Amino acid sequence: MNMTNSYDKPDIAPEMVRLAQYAKQNIPEVHELDNEENLKKRIEEMIKHKVPSVLAACSNADSERTREFLARCFLSLVETAEGEHCGAVVQMGGTRALLSLFNNNSAEGKVFAAHAIAR
Repeated sequence: MNMTNSYDKPDIAPEMVRLAQYAKQNIPEVHELDNEENLKKRIEEMIKHKVPSVLAACSNADSERTREFLARCFLSLVETAEGEHCGAVVQMGGTRALLSLFNNNSAEGKVFAAHAIAR
């Protein structure tokens, strides 16, 4: 999930930032390597090293949370480069894995799997 930046990013209200600055608390900042350009490079490397086939092999996991994370990762892989990697993900067993993830997943995980299939 960290490699694909597919985790939920919290929305930080400006009032909370000012309050944290006033209270001299640490304010989490976006890391410089989490921008879109570096994300695309990481995903290209993941496709090159056949990570979707590994994700497909893990799609039969017992944990519902793990299946949700896998669906998030698949969605991030297919949507990052405007569909450039969709064919590679399909060739590496992504469609079968996503169908399995859609059938056996949490409500939120089903949404991620359905969006990945649609792409």
